[in-house]
Amino acid sequence: MTPTSKATATPTAPRAYPPWNPAEPATCPAPATAGPIAAPTAAASAPHARGVHLKLDTGLGYGPRLEASADQHGASSRIDAFDGNAGPLSLSLGSSRAQFGAQNEAASFLLRLSATAPDGRWSNATEVYGIKTGGGTLNPDGSEGVNMTATASAMSWEGTWHGEDLSLTAGVGVGVGLHGSLGVRDRDGDHRLEGCVRASIGLATIGLCIEE
Repeated sequence: MTPTSKATATPTAPRAYPPWNPAEPATCPAPATAGPIAAPTAAASAPHARGVHLKLDTGLGYGPRLEASADQHGASSRIDAFDGNAGPLSLSLGSSRAQFGAQNEAASFLLRLSATAPDGRWSNATEVYGIKTGGGTLNPDGSEGVNMTATASAMSWEGTWHGEDLSLTAGVGVGVGLHGSLGVRDRDGDHRLEGCVRASIGLATIGLCIEE
């Protein structure tokens, strides 16, 4: 009787597949037919964001607040006797804020009430007994360029409307001082820069940003 040879199976080379999703079977074969899975490789970890951030509050969304941060642009601090948010409304009482670095500024106010539309098209803010002084390159309209501020007011109101290619800011107040800023920004991320100019003289504030 002639001995028969026994065939041996050749191992299948490991194949790498994305995770199987039963809702989208076309993304890769089902586990039962996928064959050997290649050993996983270590994913590259994202670099840590530069800077540190400290925040102390009640965790309830309202109450006293202490915040400090530092990054490549400089350092900033904020203290509120009370700070709270309710939907689009934000209220701060007894606040002091300071920045050092790209923007060197100190400000304090007794009360600040602000509101922003859900779609971000408009925003406005009212301050009572506020004072601000400083200068730097980080402008209040979100642009980068140059600014200088020295103002004091018993009460002020400011509103901003954002359109497709421009933004308009207007404000009134009871106080004294001067503010001016000039810079550029890309608020909507379409890689088309907006030129921004803003000025406050005594009782009035006006600002404009136009996209190229």
